[in-house]
Amino acid sequence: MLITGGGANLVEKDEIKNRFEFVLFVENSEIANSMGFFKYGMAVMNSEDEEAAATAEE
Repeated sequence: MLITGGGANLVEKDEIKNRFEFVLFVENSEIANSMGFFKYGMAVMNSEDEEAAATAEE
């Protein structure tokens, strides 16, 4: 389980770690979701650019 978002700083981390076998508190949790969406968007844009370039070459 990945714990992210601003709420990750408000919970009792030790309690959660004791209760769940696989848990990770994401570094910089306050901006982690935004950074993930940004990276996803960049990957999609790069993929579309590569498809457009391949089509133009044909």
